[in-house]
Amino acid sequence: MTRRRIVMKQLAVIILPLLLAVLILPIGNGLRTNAAEIKGTISIACRDEDGKELVGVTWNLYYIGTRDADGNLILNESLEDSGIRTKALPIDLAVSLQHYAQIHLTPDYTGKTNTNGKLLFTDVPEGVYLACGEEFIDENRKYFPSPTLFDVMESETNPSLQWNLQPKFTVYSFRDSQVTYIVAKDWVNDGDAMQDRPESITVSLYRNGKFYQNIELNAENQWTYSWRGSINDCFQVLETEIPPNYLVTYGDNFEELSYLISNRHEEIVTTTQTQQTTTETISTTQSTAATTTNRTDGTTATTTTDTNIPYTGQLWWPVPCMGIGGILLIGIGKRMRHKEE
Repeated sequence: MTRRRIVMKQLAVIILPLLLAVLILPIGNGLRTNAAEIKGTISIACRDEDGKELVGVTWNLYYIGTRDADGNLILNESLEDSGIRTKALPIDLAVSLQHYAQIHLTPDYTGKTNTNGKLLFTDVPEGVYLACGEEFIDENRKYFPSPTLFDVMESETNPSLQWNLQPKFTVYSFRDSQVTYIVAKDWVNDGDAMQDRPESITVSLYRNGKFYQNIELNAENQWTYSWRGSINDCFQVLETEIPPNYLVTYGDNFEELSYLISNRHEEIVTTTQTQQTTTETISTTQSTAATTTNRTDGTTATTTTDTNIPYTGQLWWPVPCMGIGGILLIGIGKRMRHKEE
């Protein structure tokens, strides 16, 4: 074996592993990211307005969904047909999700506060969660815990991955066990689209988690309904079918034992429209990349540059390395074959 052939084999031994490392490195990084699963600890502390610990309060945690790159809430499959307006204020969104979750979902975690009024949930995987407390009575007062929506995710402000919740309670004082409940419907943002508003809607009334009766709301009853019931019961209302081009938000006013169902008119983007928009976006991205800059006057400026982007998730810098390495290997192979002949 000549010296030249030995050198060529040594080069092949060096270059081939480098090429393999370039190809495998991005995959390995992805595997390490997925393997490092984020898990958080949720602490709930319950006290009344006087600072007294509330013992034995039941809390349920529901997995709601995830966040996209822009921070928008993406509901999981079990909530896709709820018709809930996810762009509502956090407290309104939490109340709306509670109305649906307490009837249609099974809690992912459940527990009761201890003698110190505290409850701890550990090893909660990454995601968006809803914490719902169950109503309870203490003497002649009924407590209604406020639901809380929170994200279990890694952040610089919370490296310990621990969330401490201190929910608020609405207290309703009563003398008679029989009280009056009210449900009302409100229409929002449909002044220019009255043709989309239905003549009536049906609301399902639930008592202690079980179906109780259906209620029809319309203009004749001024979109309201009231009924007498026991203060010991837990009532819940749900709109049975959300009208087309509307999204729903639920609100509670337990100081008056009332429920509000708001339907906001919004043009709903269909799946076909979403797919078409996605296709057009991909086609544009193949030839251009856009950069958006916020101006001081509140407007935005978009700068477009001709930059082709790899579609495999791979960065550009390994491409020249692999090309040069491939040429070297081809040259080495030809020389070795020529020598053998």
